[in-house]
Amino acid sequence: MDLRCLLGEAPYYDQERREIRWLDINRKHMHFVNLDNGPSSLRTIETDSLLGVTANIAGSDNLIAAGKHGFATVDRQTGTVKFIAQTFRSEGLENVHRMRMNDGAVDKHGRFWAGAMPDSLVVKEIPPNEGSLWRLDHNGSVQCVIKGLSVPNGIGWNRSYDTMYVTDSIARNIYAFDFDLESGRLSNRRIFFHSSKEAGLPDGLVVDEQDFVWTALFFGGKILRISPMGEVVTEIMFPCSLVTCPVFVGTELFVTTACHRETTPTRYGGCIFRIAVGISGQPPNLYCFSERPSQSITS
Repeated sequence: MDLRCLLGEAPYYDQERREIRWLDINRKHMHFVNLDNGPSSLRTIETDSLLGVTANIAGSDNLIAAGKHGFATVDRQTGTVKFIAQTFRSEGLENVHRMRMNDGAVDKHGRFWAGAMPDSLVVKEIPPNEGSLWRLDHNGSVQCVIKGLSVPNGIGWNRSYDTMYVTDSIARNIYAFDFDLESGRLSNRRIFFHSSKEAGLPDGLVVDEQDFVWTALFFGGKILRISPMGEVVTEIMFPCSLVTCPVFVGTELFVTTACHRETTPTRYGGCIFRIAVGISGQPPNLYCFSERPSQSITS
């Protein structure tokens, strides 16, 4: 499939539709491919606004997303974006313009978690502590859960949902937290994995059926499989350096990449890769609205 993204990100497997979708963030494109029909089924839409991540909504054909101004619903046919919680509106006009949402995931109780970061299309150099982690609850209200991060990125949970992983890319850390599923509270932050400067920046992640974490290394050109004890047990190399995010499709990984910051241009930067790994991941959770979305914001 001859398709190269500037910033390929946020691959999502829709099992019911047998469809993989992913974003080209900088172009505001969303790509869809039916896995039964292959590359010829590629469909691309342009969204109204920049998006960082999407997920499915229980009982709806629309998608939930985190994007330029906060959390939104997205029409999967037209790309129409309707913001339901604008996370930066209380922080002044400057932050409304210079910030955006990034990667995220839905927990087992149907709450949507996503990070916020300075928008690299607006800010030339990313400050070390302006990122934050947010949670969209069932009623559409949002909570700022963690402040003082750099670039919040890949998010995931172990199978028992008592541990949550949150990536902080520029700090080169994947943090582990004790996670209370009922309340959504985080505690006991510790470094689960730290990458060296030479290895690259940890980016998107997924957790497999054995509780091992698979993380992409941006600038590092690889995917790592990391044990629950934080030990690297598998390394998959790519023919391009900007590896961004993996997702499980059965016992395969689909992995997005980028080309917008390649120091040495490659043929494959921006492509999506399909790799047999012999193990399955956890199925994605659906975001659940419990009532009409509100605009409540708590920090």
